[in-house]
Amino acid sequence: MRLATFEFQGERRIGAVVGDRIVDLAAAHKGWLESQGGDLVQTLPTDMVALLERGEEGLASAQAAVRYGSGRPVGQRLSYNLAEVALKAPIPRPGKILAAEFNYAEHIREANNYVRRLSYSVPDWPLQDWPWTFPKLPHAVVGPGDRIVRPRNTHCLDGEVELAAVIGRAGHRIHAEQAINYVVGYTGMIDVSARDIEFTPAPVVNHRLYSLGKNNDTFAPMGPVLVTRDEVSDPQGLDLRLERNGEVIQLDNTASMIIPLRELVVFYSQFFTLEPGDLILTGTPGGVGGFREPPIYWEPGDRIVASISQIGSLEHEIVEEI
Repeated sequence: MRLATFEFQGERRIGAVVGDRIVDLAAAHKGWLESQGGDLVQTLPTDMVALLERGEEGLASAQAAVRYGSGRPVGQRLSYNLAEVALKAPIPRPGKILAAEFNYAEHIREANNYVRRLSYSVPDWPLQDWPWTFPKLPHAVVGPGDRIVRPRNTHCLDGEVELAAVIGRAGHRIHAEQAINYVVGYTGMIDVSARDIEFTPAPVVNHRLYSLGKNNDTFAPMGPVLVTRDEVSDPQGLDLRLERNGEVIQLDNTASMIIPLRELVVFYSQFFTLEPGDLILTGTPGGVGGFREPPIYWEPGDRIVASISQIGSLEHEIVEEI
């Protein structure tokens, strides 16, 4: 399924995209239950995390809703034309967003070159066994088509395309052979950064304002949909692409990850209980605009398109903070 959060006439719902329309899961499931003489207490929720918390039973009910709703005319309001609704981030407020930095060799090389140009005295980031990790905070999440705001306190706005794995069931200290079963599906994300904040020395020795440069409002565009795991042939074989004003900035494949998704799930579960609706960002490939010489930073009026094969594209305009 291609699950989505959407708004229709100001009301937020969850649905499944089928062709050029979206099935309202709660409404269609209610209709299906009525047709079967079922208990209406068991209707589906209108929130994505609440759906994921129902586990396999919830997904099975969603599939029944899709079959029922997609077979009825749009006018019955069990489904809508996509043009009628506004897609939002599939998970508007995730519990945790854990970002694995430096998970592609070419990105590590360009990052090391970048910090040398800044004359920082730091060792090279290695091709590592453990992922360099930072949080993306839930308030930074925006949905498909929403504007990305360049804050007043930065002139070095930049961003990266990333595959995000969505956790579908709770797990702690997960074993490798079971790790992928804790992933319900995948979505796309743009990791937006203010480089001049991210790499500004802070008062504490050997620390920098890294997370502050990653978490301004609108710095985590997500979507366009959550594609369930059964519809993605191989998460380590997806094409990644990011364009600025039609120019290709990043182009690679998730096969280039140093630490594959399965191992990231195992790693993070050693420290946190992973819960339904949590996201793991799997890193970004090389070609990042801000790490080039000369750098390519995003300016108001720029159009950014981030695409992942089998998932879809995010398209955003850069605007200045008012």
